Amino acid sequence: MSAPAALLYTMLALLLGAAMPRPVLADTAKFPYTYIYNAPEASDDQRYQYQWRILREALDDTKSADGPYRMTPSEPMDEIRQAHEIMTDSGRLNVMYMSIRPELEQTCIPIRIPVDKNLVGYRILLIRKGDDARFRAVTSLADLKRFSYGLGEGWDDVNVLRTNGFQVVTGSNYDGLFRMLSTKRFDVFLRGVNEVENEYNSFKNLSPPLAIEDHLLIYYPMPMYFWFP
Repeated sequence: MSAPAALLYTMLALLLGAAMPRPVLADTAKFPYTYIYNAPEASDDQRYQYQWRILREALDDTKSADGPYRMTPSEPMDEIRQAHEIMTDSGRLNVMYMSIRPELEQTCIPIRIPVDKNLVGYRILLIRKGDDARFRAVTSLADLKRFSYGLGEGWDDVNVLRTNGFQVVTGSNYDGLFRMLSTKRFDVFLRGVNEVENEYNSFKNLSPPLAIEDHLLIYYPMPMYFWFP
């Protein structure tokens, strides 16, 4: 492990040990604590594998002080429901990885370390194969606003883009957004630089096929944290 990575793990472990709620399991002798995290929304959804690995590293580092733990996925749920379950402390979810929202700040406990270093705020354009020339002609923000952008219902990007004058089409299903792009329901699916390669490999063979636009990059700050009830 590199020195920066080791430092990150140590900082996160210290914060987790101090701030995390610790729900009790029935088998307390074997697993004193369990963490129910937001499961992938679909079989091809790999967006948060890295973040859950970081969390496991931090919990492993604190086992000698706090005891063994268990991490288990929740039932699949979209971001709107994830936020609801964590804010109401329903027990269906007790750790979530999500960007900053005012309602979360008011009701939940954040671990204020963006473990992806805000990579998700650097957005690559996933488009339909053959549309490259349309995007190579872009030279201004006004040019970008001529396209329509697909995002999931409840995603923070929706407000970011609409507030800045972009056309947004929302979908309720993660897998379905890629199919909506393919069938021309919108022109662009904005993906984080840490997401786009795996997603492209999973969905590139749709008909019509998809492509990663290689000319443009859109950026907006979107720090994401672990959140607890």
